[in-house]
Amino acid sequence: MQPWCGGVARDAAARMLRHFGKINSGENQFLQSLNDYIHNPSVTGFFIEQAVLSSIANNGLQLNDINKPMNTVMFSDYPPYGKQENKNDTILYCPLAFNFGAIDGIIVRYDISTTKNGKHKCFLYALQITVAEFHSNSEIKFFNKWSDWTRGLAGFDIEVTFVWITQKPSSVNIKQRIGSGPYYTRRNISLKSVNKDIWERYQNALSQKGNRQGSSTQDLATSSSTESPNLATDNAAESSTQRITRNKLRSWGEKILKF
Repeated sequence: MQPWCGGVARDAAARMLRHFGKINSGENQFLQSLNDYIHNPSVTGFFIEQAVLSSIANNGLQLNDINKPMNTVMFSDYPPYGKQENKNDTILYCPLAFNFGAIDGIIVRYDISTTKNGKHKCFLYALQITVAEFHSNSEIKFFNKWSDWTRGLAGFDIEVTFVWITQKPSSVNIKQRIGSGPYYTRRNISLKSVNKDIWERYQNALSQKGNRQGSSTQDLATSSSTESPNLATDNAAESSTQRITRNKLRSWGEKILKF
């Protein structure tokens, strides 16, 4: 994949999809080219993140009272709480930019039937989605900007959960705190628990990646000077598929950069 397509175009494509609300259109569309790019961790992360956000928007997250479909609101800086949602709604806020930094999305749910110290409850679920073995400490980045992330929520008693969606088994850690920030709950939810289909397609792509690598190694061992006809055909087909996807990303990128 060309460097420009791996960065600017991918980010622009995500912004285009989200700008027009296509994040809700179905997780499968983000996985169609997963097999072809499974060797590229950055692109794989992009596809998985978009698919998971789409799944959450369409199906909810099996956690407390957010296990139902929800509207998606995009933001470029920080979420515009209270400007677009009904206080009885559950909203998934997503940044326009892919790989935003601290989080990949944030779910807000209000409970106006519950009052504490004269304030209604507001539940925030910060989302970080990754299939990488190692990831930067998003929790620190998020809570270091706590006042910005809660701008517009001064009238609410806030309960916050930081949700990691990863390949690891599900777990929960309560009463976490960073510096002088609020106490919060850290949850890790396995990708398989979020959406079994996404998990299986990811595992299948990993399996095919291993098979291709094994086949390539065997062919090279058989002949170092002549490429296997089958391998050459496979490489040509893969290049064609990648080229189509790359052109789509570039087209989206060129459109969004005109905004």
